Amino acid sequence: MERIFNYIARGKGWGIKWLLLFTLVVTVVYAAGIRSVGNRTLVPAAQEVADRFLPIRVEEGIVVEPTDTVKNYTLVLGDENDADAETIEFVMNTGVDSLNTEELDNGLYLTRKAIYTVVGGKTEIRKLESSFYLPQGDYTDVFNSILNQTIIFFGIFGYMILFAFYLLAVMFYACCSYAVSALMKKKFEFDLRMRLSVLAFIATYAVFGLLGLFGFSSKIIFFVAVLALQGLILKDFAEERA
Repeated sequence: MERIFNYIARGKGWGIKWLLLFTLVVTVVYAAGIRSVGNRTLVPAAQEVADRFLPIRVEEGIVVEPTDTVKNYTLVLGDENDADAETIEFVMNTGVDSLNTEELDNGLYLTRKAIYTVVGGKTEIRKLESSFYLPQGDYTDVFNSILNQTIIFFGIFGYMILFAFYLLAVMFYACCSYAVSALMKKKFEFDLRMRLSVLAFIATYAVFGLLGLFGFSSKIIFFVAVLALQGLILKDFAEERA
């Protein structure tokens, strides 16, 4: 603990290296969670969709196999017994050329001539082109490859976005520390405030991460906890300077 206090009081810089390392850890944890959900739910669900909907043959932008066929599958994200759980619809209707987009839930829809993608009420329509054939079979390796590429892509960009967010949050807490130190009538350098805020933010985030496993979450309490930790450390520094 003394080494941490010495780093905050007499270290150099803003503590960015610790924030970078912490962001990496959080990103890896999120990526591992996505991988776990993917292996347990998404990949098997994708294979089940393939088993139900394939084979599909398209010739010159028109589905010719199967013809006049209606199939559907609902993927439930979360607890199937939860009425509020998110769902994704997979629907094939090769008896029609187009659909009424106002009636579509989130999901993927295939007609004789187009694919409809619906996300958050927004619909994207892609006309089928050229000719291709998708046979029925085991596509697990393909889905795993797609999942890995997705995790890498979002891992890289997610890391950068997450770090930017954490940096802004830490700078905000460093500014809040002025109100905390004003009560002690002591002045501290901004670099010290940043190092303090980085470590206080990381420590509080880690504790609340563990509490989140038990269903506890509160932004207000998180905010107060960071300021309280800042106050305790600044109080020790103020007493040393007294």
